[in-house]
Amino acid sequence: MNINARVYPLKEAIKVESIRYLFVSQGYKEKIKVVEFEYSGIFGDRNVFNLASGDYNAETNSIEDDTNTNNGDVCQVFNTVLSVIPRFFQIYEDAALMVKGSDSRIDFVDMQIELQEKL
Repeated sequence: MNINARVYPLKEAIKVESIRYLFVSQGYKEKIKVVEFEYSGIFGDRNVFNLASGDYNAETNSIEDDTNTNNGDVCQVFNTVLSVIPRFFQIYEDAALMVKGSDSRIDFVDMQIELQEKL
């Protein structure tokens, strides 16, 4: 898979503790998405960052990583998320990257059951 094919344009915001990329998913509707690399600590002699992605909540300036947008453009969104990883390593060449999914939280299963019951 060529990750540079069919990616959305990005807006970049770099801070000391994080790098955030925003883009607009243009599937069935327009939805703002975010990819964020957030500083998590030091492991050995390397800075460690967590990669998070999901829908952007402008009211709380946060990532909603436990929703499924079903916008019909999952491949393009996924390609866009993957396309920022090389950019991250251009800025933090010696960093380590981890990905901790929203399903790692203790309450994730209960939240999914509640969502299904509402549908």
